[in-house]
Amino acid sequence: MKTLLKNPHKFYKAKDRPSGHQIAEAFGKANGGAIPSNLLQISNTDSNSHYLRMCKTLKKNGHPARFPAELPRFFINFLTEPGDLVVDIFSGSNTTGYVAEELKRKWLSIEIDRNYAALAAIRFLEGS
Repeated sequence: MKTLLKNPHKFYKAKDRPSGHQIAEAFGKANGGAIPSNLLQISNTDSNSHYLRMCKTLKKNGHPARFPAELPRFFINFLTEPGDLVVDIFSGSNTTGYVAEELKRKWLSIEIDRNYAALAAIRFLEGS
């Protein structure tokens, strides 16, 4: 984007696109970046968590679709109060249940795969 802003005419022509979208001269204007201020920016780079280390120790495959604890933490804090019930109908490795427990919420997790549901107990053994 920074390269485009230096010389916008080199990279595009202001005209209607086949989709009907109009790209005008204003497209080459610096407006502070493309990431909206209301976007949650939470990295998903965890590769050495307690959950993954324990799965490896037990020679089990951890759930493939894990997400960072900060994601459910944001929504649980935003939408609930301590003592409220948090329900996750696709719990996987139960990150949501673990965070709900930390935040003093009641929780209910549903997972279709019994192996993943059982393995999720690892999250609650951390520090034991």
